Order: sequence, then C-alpha cells, then structure tokens
Amino acid sequence: MYFNKIGYCLCFVFGFIAISCASNEEPEDLIKDNISEEDTTLGPPHPKKGFGIVTKAANWSQKITELNVAWHYSWGHELKNDEPDSIEFVPMIWGAWSDTAAVVSKIEEIIRYKKEEKVKYLLGFNEPDNKDQANIYMITEILRH
Repeated sequence: MYFNKIGYCLCFVFGFIAISCASNEEPEDLIKDNISEEDTTLGPPHPKKGFGIVTKAANWSQKITELNVAWHYSWGHELKNDEPDSIEFVPMIWGAWSDTAAVVSKIEEIIRYKKEEKVKYLLGFNEPDNKDQANIYMITEILRH
C-alpha cells in the first residue's frame, strides 16, 4: 500500500505530528520495536508544560504528578495542602465581580503566597469573552490588570 511506504500521520487535538517511517509495518509494531526501557523513564518536564485540573477529587495530586508537568492551575486561587512539591501552582482570579471585598481578599491571599515564595505567576479572567465564564469587556480586563 502506497500510504504505508511514505509514512503515517497522527493527528492530536493540540497539533500534528508526522512520523515518516518508509516501512510496511503497522504503526503499533513500529512503536513496540523502537521503544527501549530507557525511553520510558520520565525526565524533568518542559517548563512550559502545564495542565488545568480540578482539585476537588481525592487523587488529583497523584494524577497531576503522573502527567509530569512543570506547573498546574485549578481555576482558583487557593493553594491546597496536598500540592506536589515538584509542580508549581499558578493561581487564577477567575473574573471581575461586583463583590470587590471578596476579590481583594483573594488578591491579598495570593500576595501572601508570593511573599512566602509559594507562587510566581497569576492567571486572570478565565475566558473573558464567554458569557458563562468571566464575561467582561476588554477595557475592564485592562483596567483590572
């Protein structure tokens, strides 16, 4: 088959990876034959590799550790007690509401985390253009930043 001779193309949600193999073997056989025991060990994650995970489930910490990411966020600002030591937490101020006392309280808590060197960055305004999310105008985002 012509397609087998020029290669296989795997499509992922976040991008495309082309594997040129010039072989008549099936993709599963190529993967099995070319992965050694050394290749399966996890090295340090790329510093840009992060993941969003809800931290309400009992085993969230184990799951995020198994993903081998450098950082994670949870759509919230609270630093959990079971944060993995090797993974940076990035808090989020989800939106800009009229209850400024609650927002100020969250920001004060994040400032405390920063002073304690527990966080370095802050995400803001989850999906600001979506009515079901932060739902704020660009000028409001700019002024609130």
